[in-house]
Amino acid sequence: MKTVKKIFFDDVISLIKNFFALTIVVGICFLPALYAWFNIYSNWDPYANTGALKIAAVSLDEGFTDDEGEYHNQGDTIIENLHENTAVDWQFVETSDEAINGVYSGKYYAAVVIDKQFTYNMYNVLTEEVNRPTLLFYENQKKNPVATKISDTVVQSLQNNINVAFTEVVVSRVFSSASDVSADLEEKGGLDETIEKLESLSNDLNGYQNTITEIIDNDAQLQAALQQAKTDANNIQQQAQSAANAVANSASVSQNANVTLSSYADDINSAINLINTKASEINQYLDIAAASNDAKVIADNIKMALQKMAEIELITANLPNNLGDIVFEQAKSDILSKLNKAQSALTIAAGPLQTLSDNLESISATLEALGITGLTQEQIQFLYSVGIIDEATYQKIVQLSDVEAQKAEIQNIIGKINALNSEINNLIELTNSVNYDDIDTSKIQEKLDKINSIDTEKLAVLGEQKLKEIVSNIKTNSDGLENLIKTQLRDKVSEGLTSLTGTLNDTNALLNSVGETFGNLVVVFSAIDNTIDCANTSLDKTREAIVYVNGRLIEVIDQVKNAASNEKISVLVNALSGDPEVYGKFFSTPVEVVTEAVYPVENYGSAVAPFYSTLAFWVGALILTAIIKIKPDKDKYPDASARQLYFGRYVLYWVLGQIQAVIIVLGDLFLLHIQCIHPGLFMLAASVIATTFTILIYSIVVTWGDAGKALAVVIVVIQIAGSSGTYPIELLPDFFKKVYIFFPFPYAINAIRECLCGMYELDYLKYLGCLGIFIAVSLVIGLLIRVPFESLNHYMEERMEDTEMM
Repeated sequence: MKTVKKIFFDDVISLIKNFFALTIVVGICFLPALYAWFNIYSNWDPYANTGALKIAAVSLDEGFTDDEGEYHNQGDTIIENLHENTAVDWQFVETSDEAINGVYSGKYYAAVVIDKQFTYNMYNVLTEEVNRPTLLFYENQKKNPVATKISDTVVQSLQNNINVAFTEVVVSRVFSSASDVSADLEEKGGLDETIEKLESLSNDLNGYQNTITEIIDNDAQLQAALQQAKTDANNIQQQAQSAANAVANSASVSQNANVTLSSYADDINSAINLINTKASEINQYLDIAAASNDAKVIADNIKMALQKMAEIELITANLPNNLGDIVFEQAKSDILSKLNKAQSALTIAAGPLQTLSDNLESISATLEALGITGLTQEQIQFLYSVGIIDEATYQKIVQLSDVEAQKAEIQNIIGKINALNSEINNLIELTNSVNYDDIDTSKIQEKLDKINSIDTEKLAVLGEQKLKEIVSNIKTNSDGLENLIKTQLRDKVSEGLTSLTGTLNDTNALLNSVGETFGNLVVVFSAIDNTIDCANTSLDKTREAIVYVNGRLIEVIDQVKNAASNEKISVLVNALSGDPEVYGKFFSTPVEVVTEAVYPVENYGSAVAPFYSTLAFWVGALILTAIIKIKPDKDKYPDASARQLYFGRYVLYWVLGQIQAVIIVLGDLFLLHIQCIHPGLFMLAASVIATTFTILIYSIVVTWGDAGKALAVVIVVIQIAGSSGTYPIELLPDFFKKVYIFFPFPYAINAIRECLCGMYELDYLKYLGCLGIFIAVSLVIGLLIRVPFESLNHYMEERMEDTEMM
C-alpha cells in the first residue's frame, strides 16, 4: 500500500511542478464535459422551432354545389385553417408548379397540393363512381432527414383532420337521406312505396359498406409499402445525419481541443528555441574567455557561461518526458549530465581559493601583532596582487609618526583582508556544495542563484592561468552540447508533438462521429401515435355508421312489417327521425383519447442527457489513456510488484475520472438545469460510472497496449449504435439485441435515467450492481489476463519503434 501511495503522490507532484503537463490535464478534465454540455444544449428543445420550417400549400379545389344549391369548397377551408396553424411556416403560393418547383430547389421542405376534384369527390364518394378525395404531398427527403420527419407528422395530422371532416360529411349525408325518406313518408303517406325505398336504401348501404372495405384493404397494402420505403430511407440517411449533426454540435469542443494543443506546441517549441539560443551563447562566452588575457574579463565570461548552463538545465527539466507515444527522457538526461559535468569545472578553483584564504588569515594575524612593518616583502607583494593595498598606501603607513593613526590604517587593511577572505570562502562553499546530479527544478534554481552571486572581481584573484584552466575544462566537458540538443531533444520533441496531434485528432474524430442519431425518436413516436391507420380509422368510422344505419333500417322494416296496420306509419316515422349533423359529428370522433405521462420529462435536452453524459464519461477515460503514460517507470520503483505498479498509476486515473464526473454532473445540473429528481444519487451514479469506465479502459490498454486503445474505440462505437441510448433496442438489428447486455453503456444510461426521471423499486441499485460486475471483470483483465500478454506486448512495442513511425 505504501508503494501505491508513493507512485500516486509522485505522479501528483510531477504534474504540479510541470506547468505544461498540468495545463493539459486540466484541459482533459473539462473536455468531456464540454462535449456533453454542447450536445445536450443543442438538443434542448429542437421541436420548439419547427415554425421556421417552410412548407408550401396550394388549393386547386374547384368546389361542389349540392342538390340544394349550396356551394362547398373543402380546399379553401383547409387553406383557411392552415393560416392559423403555427406548427410550421406555411407558404401559400398561387400555383402547384410554384409549390413543386420550390420543393425540388430546396426552397421548401415539402408542399401540399389539394386536388381540383377534392370537394366533389368527398361529397359524392357514396353516390357515384368517383375517385377518392386526394391530397398530394411532395417532400424533399434529401434536404434534411429530421425536417422530413416533422413534415411527415404535420401532413399526417392534416390528413387526420380532413378524414374527420370527410366522415362527418358522409355520415351527415347518409342520415339526411334517411330523414328525407321520413319527411316524404309523412307528406305522401305511401307506406308500401316507402318500405321499398328503405329496402333499396339498405341495399345501397350494403354496397357502400363493401366499397369502403375494399378501400381499407387497399390502404393496408399502401401503408405496408410506404412503411418499407420509409424504413429503407431511414437506414440510408441515418449515418449521414449522424455525421452532419454531430460535427455541428461538437464544433466548439473540437475547436477548444485544437486551440489547447496549438498553444501547448508553441510553448514547447519556444522552450526548445530558447535552449538552442542559450547553448550558442555559452560557446561565445567561452571563446571570449579563452582569447582574453584579462583575469577579470575571463572571470566575467565564465560566470555568464555557467549562468546559461543552469538556465538550460531549468528549461530542460521542465520539459515533459514524453509527448504522445514518443519518449525523450533519455535525451533530457544526456543533456543534463553534460551540463552538470561542464559546470563541475568550477571546483578546480576550490584549492587555489583555499590557499588564498589561508595566506590572508596569516597576514591578518601578523598585522595585528607587529603592524605594517612586520610583513615580509613577499606578503606585501601578495597584498598588492589581490588589490588590498598599493605602493602609496604602504609608504603612507610606514611614514606615519602618530601611532594611533597608523593603527587605524592597519585596521582598515585588516577589514579589507577579512572581507576578501569572506568572499573567497563563499566561493569555496559554492564550488563544494552544488549538487550537479539533482535535476529537481528547485535545486537547479538554487544553483542558479548561487552562480548569480559570484563576485567576479574576487574570482579574478585566481589569475589568468588558473581561470583559463577552468575555461578549458568547461569547453571540453560541454563539447557536442548543441548537436545533442538538435539531434536528440529537438527532433524527438517535434516527433512527439506530431504524435500528440494525431492522438487528439483521433479523439476529435470520435467526438464528431457521434451526432443526433436519435433526434427523430420523438417525432417518430408522435407520428405513430397520431397517424397509425389514420385513413382506415376514418373509413372504419364511416363503415360503422353505415352498418349502424343499415341495421336500424332493417330493424325498422321488420318493425313496420310486424306492426298492426294502424301503427305502421307511426312506427316508421319515429324510427327515421333524427338530426344528421349530430350523427355526423358523433361518428367522426366517437372515441376521446386521454394521455397521462408516466415519468414525465420536462424537455428533450433532459431526455438525451443520460446518453450524452455517459458517452462523455467514456470519452474522458479514453483521452486519459491517450495522453497519460499507462505504466510507471519500473526503474524508479525497482522493488514494486506488477500489482503495485498497476494500482499506483490507476489511482491517478481514478482521481482524474472523478474530477471529470463532478464537472459533467455540476454542469448538467447548474449550467444547463436539466431535470433531475435525485441530484445526490445522480452524483453517486456518475462516480460509479466514471470508476467503471476508467478501470475498464485502463485495464484493456495495460493488457494489450496500443491494440487495447483501438479496442476501446471499437467498444464505444458499438455502444453508441446499440446501447438503447438512441433508438429502442427492439428496433435495432438482431446483432445489437444479442450483444448489448454485455456492454456497460445500457446500465449506466438507465441508472442516470432513474435519477433524472424517477425511481422504480430497486432498479437503480440493480444497474449500479451490473456496473460493479464490469469493475470486477476489469480487475481480472488488468491483473491476471495481462500476465501472458506482457512479452507479446513488449515485442510489438519494439517492432513498432523499428518502423520509426509508430
